[in-house]
Amino acid sequence: MSRQRMPVDPPQRRPGSPPPEICVNLRLRQGHGDVPTAALVEKVTPVIERLGFVVSSASVNSLCIRGDAEAFRRAFGILPRRVSTEKLGRQSHLFEYLIPDGRKLNIPEEVRALFDQVSIVPPYEYAAADIVWPPPGRVDGQVEFLRLIEDVPRLLGADEQPPRCTGDRVRVVFVDSGLMSTHNYFVKRDLDCDVVLAGYATGPGRDDLGHGTAVAANIFAVAPGARVTGVKTTNEDEPNIGAVLPEAFKVAMGVFKVKVISLSILQNFVDADSKEQFGEIPASFSDLAKDVETAIKNGIVVVAAAGNSQYGFPAQMPDVISVGGVHATIAPDGTRTFEASNFASAFTSKIYPGRQVPDVCGLVGTVGNAGHIQLPVQSGSTYDVDCRRYDGTTENDGWAIFSGTSAAAPQVAGVCALLLEADPALTPAQIKDILCVTARDITQGASVQQLGRDGAPKDAAPQRDAATGFGLVDASAAIDETLRRKAARIN
Repeated sequence: MSRQRMPVDPPQRRPGSPPPEICVNLRLRQGHGDVPTAALVEKVTPVIERLGFVVSSASVNSLCIRGDAEAFRRAFGILPRRVSTEKLGRQSHLFEYLIPDGRKLNIPEEVRALFDQVSIVPPYEYAAADIVWPPPGRVDGQVEFLRLIEDVPRLLGADEQPPRCTGDRVRVVFVDSGLMSTHNYFVKRDLDCDVVLAGYATGPGRDDLGHGTAVAANIFAVAPGARVTGVKTTNEDEPNIGAVLPEAFKVAMGVFKVKVISLSILQNFVDADSKEQFGEIPASFSDLAKDVETAIKNGIVVVAAAGNSQYGFPAQMPDVISVGGVHATIAPDGTRTFEASNFASAFTSKIYPGRQVPDVCGLVGTVGNAGHIQLPVQSGSTYDVDCRRYDGTTENDGWAIFSGTSAAAPQVAGVCALLLEADPALTPAQIKDILCVTARDITQGASVQQLGRDGAPKDAAPQRDAATGFGLVDASAAIDETLRRKAARIN
């Protein structure tokens, strides 16, 4: 499959060199944003390399560069402190670099004319379930899990026969742990998918975690005709030098003809000590916010997971489609019930006044393992092995039962692809509005208990509510509304 060449090729590790674990974001000064990204990279690369770094990704707003701790000390005059992210209360078992005593970083003289802010970017988190044991009990007589090909599209209104829309040739890009495109789920159904690498990610056909493969499957469950590209962030051999979210999002923006970007990884904007959500965007992510805004202004729909007890970012950005969770059950007689998932986040942002998260919801399990959807994963991957303790699958069968807003976000991204097939002229704002006004109203259940003073569960209620936003996406109703508006515009 042909691919558009990125402005920045994946950086190559020099043999014997220290691991480039530190990702630094350099923000472009105003007035330089009109310089083509490729030209800017060509201009600054020799200078960056003399400083001991490499350019790992770039956008019209900023550059991400990579280097080791000693290169950082030489360039910025400060030796950062390496801390386990577990000690900082985060999910990922990685390391983060901190500036001692909050000292301010100075931009090296060699690049001061181009850049006006520098910051270290920390690792991201996944908006998926942590595997716990023992699992919560099942309700007798109910289907134990949702089948990906049959139940998920049916519950989301994407099961029309024959289908009016399949997302035909709409490019959906997701950022995650990888994609095992040789899994039979993709091969036997002749699904159109590929992988590009971000940062120092390796192994385009490998997904040892299994998370990204499951994310791609959720997109295809709703939009089997879409063209799906995974931006891989992980390096299985050296986990600390894969890619961080700002690096990977820049790559996603550059994928040829991208129309939708789906994020099931996030930054959890909560203070590790006070447990309160952030009231402003940290400097490390201000340029990610600018990149997201740029993508949306350029017509790219950005869909992001709200989180599972997390205060997800960039989901809380006003123009992003933020996705929460609804738990659905199917009784033996086919009766369906819906309630807010008590596993999914729901909150009001302290950064953007009045911004409620989520906007709409996909399908998510409940507190415990959030085991809800049977999903394809790489055989022997982390999810394949860990989930088999409770989901009835084996550790090498390439299937696992889990969910989280990690699953919900790509489901909604798939619905966006359907709408863009129905009307390619739709803007991101119009797609968001259509999803909201056509969503299934959810009136039962409550969201997850979150950290902080404002973290109490939010109750579902008639019409828009704090737990589920406008409700569960309804693909059929959204297509109807899209075609109605299209006809009105033409006439």
